[in-house]
Amino acid sequence: MVITGPTIQSARTGQRWVGDASGIRIFNADNEVRTQLSPDGSAFKGEVEADTLVVNGGSELRSTENKLAQGAKLTLEAGVTDPTAPPTVQPYWDSLEFEISRPYTNVDGLVGLAYDGTHYWSAHKDDHGTGGRMARIFAVRIDPQTGVGEYVGGQLPTGKPRVAPWSSEVFGVTCIGSELFWLGRSYYDGVVWVTDLAGEFKRAFAYPELGYSATNPLKYKPGIGNNGTDVIIAQCADDGTLVTRTYNKTTGVRTIVRDMSPVGFNSDVLGVYVGAADWGGGTFITVAGSTRKLLTYSSAGVYDASKTFPMPDGSQDTGVVFQGGKFRTLNASGVIHEYADNNTGDASGDWWATYRWSVDADDDGFNDYTSRIGPVKKFTWPLRAKLRFMGAPLPDGVGYITPSIAKKATSPVRTDFRTPIFSVHAGESIALISILPTNWQSGAAPGDSNDFPDAEPSTLVSASSTFQVNGDGSGHWGPLTFNADGTMTGVPMQATGSTTIGVSAAAGNTANVTVTLPWGAFTTPPRIFLTKQGDTLAKYNPYAKSITTTSFTLGLYSGDSSSTTNSVSVAWHAIGGV
Repeated sequence: MVITGPTIQSARTGQRWVGDASGIRIFNADNEVRTQLSPDGSAFKGEVEADTLVVNGGSELRSTENKLAQGAKLTLEAGVTDPTAPPTVQPYWDSLEFEISRPYTNVDGLVGLAYDGTHYWSAHKDDHGTGGRMARIFAVRIDPQTGVGEYVGGQLPTGKPRVAPWSSEVFGVTCIGSELFWLGRSYYDGVVWVTDLAGEFKRAFAYPELGYSATNPLKYKPGIGNNGTDVIIAQCADDGTLVTRTYNKTTGVRTIVRDMSPVGFNSDVLGVYVGAADWGGGTFITVAGSTRKLLTYSSAGVYDASKTFPMPDGSQDTGVVFQGGKFRTLNASGVIHEYADNNTGDASGDWWATYRWSVDADDDGFNDYTSRIGPVKKFTWPLRAKLRFMGAPLPDGVGYITPSIAKKATSPVRTDFRTPIFSVHAGESIALISILPTNWQSGAAPGDSNDFPDAEPSTLVSASSTFQVNGDGSGHWGPLTFNADGTMTGVPMQATGSTTIGVSAAAGNTANVTVTLPWGAFTTPPRIFLTKQGDTLAKYNPYAKSITTTSFTLGLYSGDSSSTTNSVSVAWHAIGGV
């Protein structure tokens, strides 16, 4: 493995893979790119076997060996047919992005997250050329309505006996009432600085359990939170045991020490939340760690895996608050992530997804036309994650996709699926499920019919345009035109038959019979050609009259003075379009 600046590659030359900001590329031994995965477009060279394939752009078959395999079927679609590809299902988290103007170019990423009832708070650290021994800490206030971040009150702390105004590091922040508590260190000493919401220094107290000295490196960093009254600091001991300590917010006196069970947290602590959240009662301690998870414990310190949930997309967020009924963490790049409620997702892999085409033609908030569901896709739903569905490109006449989900250990059928509350991007093949009600399975299953009206059919056409077949059955081949109702135009339409006429008449009289033509064979009255069969009764001449698109009258006439009683067979040939 070779890491070269912003590029990671498996080797410097020859057959290798290379990953950088532009994507991932796979080279063969001749230094040719065989596969490229890129946000701007991907390329594959080699054999590909796909369960489903949707081609949005053009495609070209160059081989003379192309064929439909035995039992295969190629259908030209007409109108809006059911989806043929399963959805892509991704977990996602809502986010608040914000920007701040940094006073120095060497400012680190944001650290910690607190909420004062109106604004979020975090901190920036500026090393200021000190090699990490001292730093300036800046309080950052974030407006959740506008996404504007700003520095408040200058650098922290503003000064206090024994505590140097130049701190060395900040680990996090929490808010109790109208006071902010900033956990950090000054050289080797752990300190909690207290400010008001204007960033003005009020007091400080020591955090002596930091466990850092010239001979004892700081193995795990601590994090800070509160229970509404007291300050809670959590930190891993060197053996990996997570320990929480409670301090009086005014005096800094430690009141409670609790080892969390089981041992083996083995992580920096990036934030602490203490409360009932949305678990329906009780008090829990949720700790954000550098393991990219938020681990939850009972108030007695017992680990609860059912209430532990991952950070968004495996990111390394900092700080944790529960605000507006939702957990929120902060990514150091300037994004506050919002998590779904406790009933949304369960970390299991027995979820299934599908979707159908839909349109609200009269814009009244209800589906006017829907298709049947398409193929299904199995996925894992992380706890407290929302879902993003991405379907195949929307056909003409479709406004959006309607997602459906099922929870089943085995492959589901249509009646297993339900459609919970969802939102869509109109005109895009994207749907979102942001909340999963507890009664989501009580709804109706997707329908088993496609009620979309006919739309523009698909077409198979020759390069010269002399041959064309449409999905609705219409088309043409040279001058021959096929209509969608099964009729044809452009060449003479023909029908033939034979009719026997009984003759019993005096000389000079006629005999008549009505001949019915094939249904739909002619759009205009055809020309009728008649031939008498046999050598007998040669004096009788056949004729046609009363010709329509559906029938004609066949007659015989004798012009001499004789009469007879017999029967004559007459063949007829009807030709239309001439």
